[in-house]
Amino acid sequence: MKFRIKKIAAISYLLMIGNVYAESSNYIIRHPVELGFFGSSETEKPEEPSEPTKPEENGSGEWIQFFHSKNTLLNTKTMQEWSAGATSDVATLTGLGLTNSVLPKSTFGINNVNRLLMESNGLSNVDFLGGVSSIGELRLSNNPALTDISGMSAIETAGHIYLNKTGISNVNALLGLKSAYTVDLSGNKVTDFSGLKNLSIKRPGSIITVMIDYQDYYHKKRINWNEPFCQAFEKGDLYIRFSFNNGSPSSAQVGQFCYGDNEWMDFLHERNRFLDIQNIAKLTEPAYSAINISKMGLTNQMIPQSPFPNNRFGELNIESNSFENLNFLSLVTTAGTIKAQYNTKLKDITGLRNATSISYLDMRGVPLSSLSGLENVTKTGGMDFRENNNLRDISALSNLSSTSINPAVKGYIMFSHTYFDRAPAILSPFCQGLLKGDITIYQGSSSLSAVNYGSICK
Repeated sequence: MKFRIKKIAAISYLLMIGNVYAESSNYIIRHPVELGFFGSSETEKPEEPSEPTKPEENGSGEWIQFFHSKNTLLNTKTMQEWSAGATSDVATLTGLGLTNSVLPKSTFGINNVNRLLMESNGLSNVDFLGGVSSIGELRLSNNPALTDISGMSAIETAGHIYLNKTGISNVNALLGLKSAYTVDLSGNKVTDFSGLKNLSIKRPGSIITVMIDYQDYYHKKRINWNEPFCQAFEKGDLYIRFSFNNGSPSSAQVGQFCYGDNEWMDFLHERNRFLDIQNIAKLTEPAYSAINISKMGLTNQMIPQSPFPNNRFGELNIESNSFENLNFLSLVTTAGTIKAQYNTKLKDITGLRNATSISYLDMRGVPLSSLSGLENVTKTGGMDFRENNNLRDISALSNLSSTSINPAVKGYIMFSHTYFDRAPAILSPFCQGLLKGDITIYQGSSSLSAVNYGSICK
């Protein structure tokens, strides 16, 4: 009993001392009952630690602090506020001589940027834009050291992007860009435009404008004809403006920026032909039916080695080149006008072997000895083989029955002479047509005289 009284007294004394100490030290002294000194069966549960509170970005973030230190975005408290468009603040860092070494090392940490003006600085990259998918206006002009724009790879929609007069040589970082008002790439030596291939969606009430310098596009990497960019370009939803010798801007054409759908289309584009279209099939339409590649010094080795893919055309002018054969026309069945005069090396026209109709064939000054290749032609509006004294075999004309494709227009065939070693047989459609007057033949050079049936058909 005495022991129990002493124990209680000792505890009371300790409690008194503890209360005094707690008042001066802020430590918490628990009541003995609370501590289980008297045999309490309850075990105290430890307090669960609360989750740390994430600090709100209230101007202390390194980028917002940086902007404020440069006296810009002063009405914006957080980067998230700027991203949401809660203020109309424009981030202006123009002409401050900024390099990447003085910028915060982190990205903006936001998805949307309203207006960011950073012209005339010393930037070498834009890694701080990593993760930004939408941007209203981005001005990076006159940053000549800027060669790396990979930080823009997440951007899908933009208002205006100015990358003029930087150090970029390609725009691969813009592969994700689908919609914009303006993309200015002028003042650069871009050798690869394929990074623009997905840019195709025009903004309401506008079309997409891409600004570049006049360049030799054909030796640059262009964009495939079936990519969204080229489809939008041909459709008129997008256009390209370029300056030539610092003059007023002119509009580029789709063939200068996009590959055609066939090597013949590319061949024609490279010779400034049909630059407004990409599809070879359109050359059968009346608006594009006249193909003029005359007087270009072309040889068979300089043109595509595959046959011209269309089986008909309105007009083909290959005058005064150096072709040796017409094998590239082997798929043609219906030809309009073929102007092949003065190809002084052309001795083989068997490439026309599948043609059944030729509106007009001009072979003046072509050193043919034979017309082999015209065996299947049944109708023509006229043929001219003058200025060729070497022609000795015209038997390939045997199946030709008329020189009038249009009943209202009478055509004719012209030769320099009529002394042939081989000619169509008397009973051939050619001779029968000549006998009936369906075929007309003239002989001569400047002055022409009619040729009668007996002079040819013997």
